[in-house]
Amino acid sequence: MLATMSELNRDDATRAIVAEDYPTAEAILRRLVALHPGFAEAWHKRATLYYMQGRDDESVSDFYRTLVLEPRHYGAMLAFAELCLANGREDAALFAFDAGQALTEHTSPFDALVMVLEGELTLTIGGVPVQATSGTVVQMPADVPHAVEAPAAARMLLLMLRDAKPA
Repeated sequence: MLATMSELNRDDATRAIVAEDYPTAEAILRRLVALHPGFAEAWHKRATLYYMQGRDDESVSDFYRTLVLEPRHYGAMLAFAELCLANGREDAALFAFDAGQALTEHTSPFDALVMVLEGELTLTIGGVPVQATSGTVVQMPADVPHAVEAPAAARMLLLMLRDAKPA
């Protein structure tokens, strides 16, 4: 019943957003994330509301929380990246590789998500190679050595899941 009530509240918030009753939507979503902090869709909906209002820092924070709860949430991933890139944040980066290019093995103190936008990449994570093609999302844990190789031209989006505090 918990998920059903959460979904009903989320749907009420959606109706309020569509009606442009943003204060009501925000109140519903604030209550929902407080009562059900593990409900990724509530964080995503509130992030979207903040995005619509131009409240970028709050939006980035809630998109980040969505991704912590559900790392393969494409909508949150793309919106998070768009906001980070548009606001000069260092949480997101776009990479373009020519055939044969690579990033040598390194570590990061943050979990990260890689989304292959075009082409194919070989990600080696903790010594284990992972083939990733267009549309694939791969999670890379913090402090685990990783490298990237491009057998052919490829593009990827890197999202660093560091604490999403305002820039």
